[in-house]
Amino acid sequence: MKNREKPRILIYVVILLAAMNIATFATIWYHVRQSNQSQEVTATGQLEGDAQAFSDRYFRDRLGFTSRQMNTFRGSSMEFRRKARTINQDLIGCRISMLDEMRLDKPDLEKLEMLSDSIGTLHTGLKQYTYRYYLDIKEICSEDQIRELNRLFEEFFVNDYRMGPQGSGRQQGPRGPWFQRQTGIQ
Repeated sequence: MKNREKPRILIYVVILLAAMNIATFATIWYHVRQSNQSQEVTATGQLEGDAQAFSDRYFRDRLGFTSRQMNTFRGSSMEFRRKARTINQDLIGCRISMLDEMRLDKPDLEKLEMLSDSIGTLHTGLKQYTYRYYLDIKEICSEDQIRELNRLFEEFFVNDYRMGPQGSGRQQGPRGPWFQRQTGIQ
């Protein structure tokens, strides 16, 4: 009787171990997938936050636009937000691809270089659209509105700048240690 139960117990142990392995792999797969999705959600949330900061209502309220100014402003605003959204989505894609490549045991350095160049080109394009957007808005502003527009864009640029390196979490002033290391200017 004992000899008959031994193989049966071993079969149950093997089935139990196989189930545990499957559960472990499923858990790892799930967490990797969730991690990638949370990166995309965070980036999308950031895009939405940026879009709110550049919303028509925000500019109207801050600059006190007349209805005539708003009509002119809406065209350039819509165009800027469309282009900025597209570039930001492309930037997210490049950054995720770069991170995926860096995680490999033997990353392709040429691919990383290409992705790095792409990120730089996209970022340059975004800054060019931003200054053109500013200049378009400036054209329709009164002197008082231009002063407020300058303060508004200073907030955007300085807040972007103060973050320092992406993901560092350090809030540093315009002449803080990060700035000094990057530029050599005291």
